[in-house]
Amino acid sequence: MVGPFLGMFYGILSVMLPVLSLTAWTLIFILFFPYSREVFLKMVFHRGTMGALRYIMIGLTPIVFFFSSITSAGLSVLGEAVFMGIIYIFDSSMSPVSQMLSLMSAGPIEESMKLAVAVLVYITIQILWRSKPKDPRRDRVREGMITGCFVGASFGFFESLLYLFSNFMTLATDGPSFGSVDPILWRFILGVMIHALYTGIASAGLGRRTITGKVLITAAFLTVSVVLHALNNGIQGFIVLILEMDNVLGWLISDIAQGLLILIGMVIFIVTWKVSHR
Repeated sequence: MVGPFLGMFYGILSVMLPVLSLTAWTLIFILFFPYSREVFLKMVFHRGTMGALRYIMIGLTPIVFFFSSITSAGLSVLGEAVFMGIIYIFDSSMSPVSQMLSLMSAGPIEESMKLAVAVLVYITIQILWRSKPKDPRRDRVREGMITGCFVGASFGFFESLLYLFSNFMTLATDGPSFGSVDPILWRFILGVMIHALYTGIASAGLGRRTITGKVLITAAFLTVSVVLHALNNGIQGFIVLILEMDNVLGWLISDIAQGLLILIGMVIFIVTWKVSHR
């Protein structure tokens, strides 16, 4: 039984850790990807004749962030519930294989829902920018990737809140162990970033010039993010559920494998970002 004060403390931590992670990764992104601050942010928060719009955008940003997180998370939960229902029809006992498949289903479901929200946000930004002075440095492919990162981060932020609180409750009831501390550290360090990375990759086709290019390239990059996400969840499910290695060794192997997948995703993101420059 968790006391009220300890529960409150863990609740505060569940909010503060994602805030710190979001802030840190945002600063890292702005530092290492200059376009995001030199062109994108200046266009969004333009100071010229669109001063009023600038202040509206500043005020709307946290609202859009909240909308993105709730909408993408809500659609994902609905999609995963439907998928779970289908699995239950064919395997009511929910065997380890079915459980692993349910974990992997987060890849196609969550990435598709996040991308759908990113498309709405991207279209909104492009409409608002039509009345602003043209900047020859603009790169709409990068704008799409930044928008994807924004929406992915909002989803990861909301998801981390829920998972961290759940993990803290497990820590409080079962006591400290590698199995209870490792998920907390993982969520704190990478919970927000990993979703921003995946959706940033999936959104790399939004800024292509032609409709055909937008559809085909978006589909290709969405497939990449879906595979990375599904493998990330599937590896942990395979090790814990199929191999039954629910111990320190199993968690370490899972962490290393998931870390390698994140590195692969980062390379794909960086290469796509560099190639998109025009």
